[in-house]
Amino acid sequence: MTKYINIFKNSNKQEGSQQPDYSMSISEKMPDGSYNNKDVGACWLKPMKDGNKYLSCALKEANERDGVKYAGFSITEDAALPQVNEVAPEITDDQTPF
Repeated sequence: MTKYINIFKNSNKQEGSQQPDYSMSISEKMPDGSYNNKDVGACWLKPMKDGNKYLSCALKEANERDGVKYAGFSITEDAALPQVNEVAPEITDDQTPF
């Protein structure tokens, strides 16, 4: 689980295109200390009525293209996450099915 989102400007965006202005990624720290970056969404810079600007962002939806499956992402409130002992309760030898 990560709580940090990175936002990077799309320097390849063509003027007037519908491409996102920014990409959104997360960095997952690996056991060896390196980082695995995952692209999780995109953001567009939009104007408000008062002239200020804001970021409108969308997380990627799970999909499949050309036989390749792509992960989708969502945001979950910490309180909604199961506790570790609910996910993997201790199993005694007499409960083992084999």
